[in-house]
Order: sequence, then C-alpha cells, then structure tokens
Amino acid sequence: MEIVLIKTAPIRSVVRCRSAAAGGVNAVCHTYNGGVSQVGHDVIASPQVVPVYWGDTVSNDAALKSALDQFFGELLNSDFVDRLSQYGIANPIVHTSREIAGNVSTVSSQDVANNLVTWFQNGSVPAPSPLSDASNWLYIILAPAGATVGSPGECGYHSNSSISFDGQTLDLAWALIAFPTPGAGAQATDIINSFDYCLGHEMVEAFSNPRGNGWSVNVPASGGNAGQNCEIGDLCETKTFHAIGRWQLETYWSNQDNGCVAGYDRIWNNLGRPAAGVLGAPIVVANADQRLELFVVGDDGSLNHAWQTAPSGPWSPWNGLAPASTLASGPARASANQDGRIEIFGMQSGGVLWHIWQTAPNNGWSAGGVLGQPGTPIVGSAAVGKNQDGRLEVFGVGQDKALHHIWQTSPNNGWSSWSSLAAPPPGIDIGDPRVINNQDGRLEVFVQAADGNVWHVWQTAPNNGWSSWSSLGIPPAGVANGAPFVGRNSDGRLELFVTGDDGNLYHMWQLAPNSGWSTWVALTTPLTIELFGLGTVSNDSSGSLRVLTIGADGALWTIAQSVPSNGWGNWRFLDGAPRAQALNGDQIPAASLQANGIFSAFVLGEDGNIWTIAQTTPNGPWGPMITS
Repeated sequence: MEIVLIKTAPIRSVVRCRSAAAGGVNAVCHTYNGGVSQVGHDVIASPQVVPVYWGDTVSNDAALKSALDQFFGELLNSDFVDRLSQYGIANPIVHTSREIAGNVSTVSSQDVANNLVTWFQNGSVPAPSPLSDASNWLYIILAPAGATVGSPGECGYHSNSSISFDGQTLDLAWALIAFPTPGAGAQATDIINSFDYCLGHEMVEAFSNPRGNGWSVNVPASGGNAGQNCEIGDLCETKTFHAIGRWQLETYWSNQDNGCVAGYDRIWNNLGRPAAGVLGAPIVVANADQRLELFVVGDDGSLNHAWQTAPSGPWSPWNGLAPASTLASGPARASANQDGRIEIFGMQSGGVLWHIWQTAPNNGWSAGGVLGQPGTPIVGSAAVGKNQDGRLEVFGVGQDKALHHIWQTSPNNGWSSWSSLAAPPPGIDIGDPRVINNQDGRLEVFVQAADGNVWHVWQTAPNNGWSSWSSLGIPPAGVANGAPFVGRNSDGRLELFVTGDDGNLYHMWQLAPNSGWSTWVALTTPLTIELFGLGTVSNDSSGSLRVLTIGADGALWTIAQSVPSNGWGNWRFLDGAPRAQALNGDQIPAASLQANGIFSAFVLGEDGNIWTIAQTTPNGPWGPMITS
C-alpha cells in the first residue's frame, strides 16, 4: 500500500509540566469559568483509542507495560469519561497497545506524522479500520523516555495529520505525551502517575476538539498574556489532582456542571477483619429485619460474622461464631429459612457438611451440627437453595464425581439422608455447583465439567423430582474457571454467566421463564483488562441484573442491564481500596441490596481486610461527583 504524508496541522493544545502549570501559554485559561462553545461539529463521537508505547523503556519492562495497559483500560472504562457525552462523545473503546522499540532525544509533530506513516506501512501500529471510520480513531503516543516534546517545560499536546492511505485521504487525530526517565527502582504506578495528568488532559481535549473545529473558547488577553483558544482541559489545568483508582488525574470542564469534573469519587469503607484473618471470600445475607450480615472463614478455619446494627446502618465489629475445629477451609454458604432464620453451611475436613443456624430470626445462634457425607467425601464448596415450600436443600460434588444433595424434611427443621443426582457424563470431574429457583419455584443446578461443557439438572416439579443431566455447551472461548454463576431476570428468566479463557464474560439466558436456553453470547470486556475470576450476579433495586467480578488488575468491575430483563450497558471500573486479593477460585465479590434499595458490594482486599462500596442512591452512582 502507498502511504504519502500530506501535512500536519498546527498544535492545538499544550500542557505545561505541572511545576509550570500556573503560567505559560495557557495562563489566561486558568481563571476563566465561562465554559466552552461548539465551534463546529467535529468531535471524536465514538472514540477508538490506540495506545502506542515508543521507546525501549516500556519494551524492556513487562510490569510497566502491564500497568500502562491497565491505566488505559481502567480510566477509559470508568465514569471519568461519562460527562463527555454532553459534547457528543460516546464511551471509548481501547485497542490493544503497541510497542515501538528504539529511542530518540526529541520528537516533533512532523516526527509523529512521519512515524505514523512508517508504522502503518510495517504493520506495527494498526491503521483505522474501516478507513471510513478514521475520524473516530485517536493515537495516544508516549514518547521515548526523556525525549523532549515541543518547547522546554511542555509535557504534551494533541494535533492531527492528513495522510493518503490506500487511495483515501485520512485526517488522523493524535496526542504526544512526554515520558519522564524513570528513577532507579521506581514502581510502575509511580512512573505513570508522574505524567498521567497530562495524558488524561490531552485525551479529553482530543476527544472534544480533535481538529480545531470542536469545543473550545477564545479567552481574551489579560495580565500580559496573548489571547488563547482554551479547551476543556485547559480551563481546569491548575486545579487539584484527583484519584481515579490508582491514577492521579486533572479535572476537565463540564458545561453541564458549570465547573471542573472528573467522574465520581469511589468511597470504599474498611470493615476490618476478625482476629483469625480471612480465608477466601465473604458472603452476605439479609436478616428477617433486612439488616445485612457478613460471614467469613478465618485462616484458622473459624467462622466469623459482622452485621449492620440497624437496617442500612453501620456495621458491628467482627465476632467469632464457631471454633476453628468446625470449619476447615474455603468460604461458607448461607440461606434463610422459611421463618427468616439465617443458616450457614460449610465443609469440615474429610468432606463432611456442617451447619449452624440462628435460634430466632435476627438474633441468637445454635452450637451447630454435622450433616455428614453421602458415603463419599464432598470436594470443593457446597451450594444451598430453597424449595418453593421453604425447605432448604444443599448440593455438593463427591469424590465419586457425582452431584449429591440433602434437604430439610419440613420447613425450618429436620434433614433427609443424602441422595445422588449422578454425574453429567459419568467419570468426568465437575466443579462446584450453583443453584437457583426458576420462576415456578423449581430448583435448577449448574456445574462446569472437565469436558468444558456447562451442565444442568432441574426439578421436574416444584419441591420434588429431578430431570436427567443436559449440556448447555461450551462458550466460544471455553471457560476459565470451574463454576458458572446465575441470576434471575425480573421477568423470571434465568441467566447464566461464565468467564472465558479469553478474559471475556459470556452469558446465555432462558428464552422464556422455566423454559429453553439461548446460545452463548459475549459481554466483551475492555481489551486491556482480563476478567478471569469468578463473579457474582444480583438484582438491583430496579430489577436489572448486575454482575460484579474482580479483574486481573485486582480491581472490582461491574456491568448491569440497561433496562430490567433486556440489554446491557458498559463495563465500569469500580476501583479497589486497596486492590482485591490476587485471583483465585475463592475470591468472589459478595453483593446485596440494603433495606433502602442501595446496592452494596464486598471484597477481600490485599491487606486482608473486608472492604465495601455502595451506590449513593438506588441505581445511582458509586460515589459523589469529583469537582474542583
């Protein structure tokens, strides 16, 4: 393909290094609060962002590259960019980053244009695809470490270049950002935080004014400075930094808010931990009076709990509930009896099922007891469901590779002996079960088998009788973990989720309540973030399903239906404070609605404490607006 450089446009935005931000070319912008105007109609309406890491510093440091990828994935999938919708800009899509080896001492705008030509020619950086969508592509280029970009004191700018590509003229938007030379032993997050304020500034300006015919304002000269065409980043350049996850960002101007904004603050609350520490993930269940109660297994095998002291209220300290001799490992499972009493189930060593229950709704606990094993030890974790008539039923996979169950003989009291539901394909290992009620009350159990298929078995009538096993097939990318997770839509249809080997979330759903199933469909995750961990799904106060899972970046991610029972919104980065523990089969977020309709999530942090985050209003944001 022939690629011929035509021209490079004038530089439209210059950001001074932070120490010089109060002065320089943008000084007249910093005190202006009249907002921006739509000079023309040119914005990057559906941004396709390609990060380009130029220089050996990133190419030779895998940890730094990973952190940069996480920066783009987290920032551009957070609500940092949501207020850009007022300027006609949709949520960005982040493409796989590209590394370009080599180092130079200075980079000019002409160098950027020439190098884009070369990179397109040799395939090291992708050209827009399709070419007709070139106006929506933005190339974010990190200069080689230590290279000068523009005049001394400048940390970056954005511009555009016209090139001829494959017989078409493309006017490409790009941003060039100076990359400071890292100090010896500098951590990747600290390196990025030394210049990411500039990176965020230039991205939002490139989205809203890519070619000088978008959103800006001409501020008259004052104080000895020449007049300046100010963009949405320039008006907020000297304001306070704000944290978006691990990243330190400037705000940008919002006409909608008549001020500088940066999305929503993430208010995580630390609930501490029991003296015995925490093994695995927390579980949460509501008391009869709607107070939430949390349960964790300690590192010594003990069972511990904390609870809201009033509905939607503050939390108690952690208290021991059962001695270390009771539970051996892994998270417990919880449900509520028909009369509202919470009952907890866990596994003792030797694959024996154990349980403990409230002696009255909302208060008091028994000494617990054992429910034995089905002639073969239970492996992994159990699952508990509730029959239509209120009787609890527990399911576990045995060493014999079959699913077994045991149930209350009457609501709130008494247990059957164990019974087998056989195995999906006999002789193949199956993972931990998940159980849920159909709209008509029939229990349905899901497992993933070693053949890669997700299998299910269900009651043939409410409270009694079981079908044979049936396969729901394999998602296109396979399944990354050994357990699906399942929710029920507001219209009664079940919906099933798994994380794929490609880091995406896959789902399928009943075509009608109590009926057959769709094929597998991807809820594609941000390209720079892999979601291999197990997740949880719950209904928010509107009835929409909401999925939460922990990414490979250790942060909590969520996606929700755009309306109850239909359609899905965008993945959203919810941060971590601190980041959640490294991925493992037990690190599953817990989630529940509070009595006031506010959705809350709970995770185990890297510091060993339980942390919680909640929406500020039912179905609302997860924190207050960040302004400066």
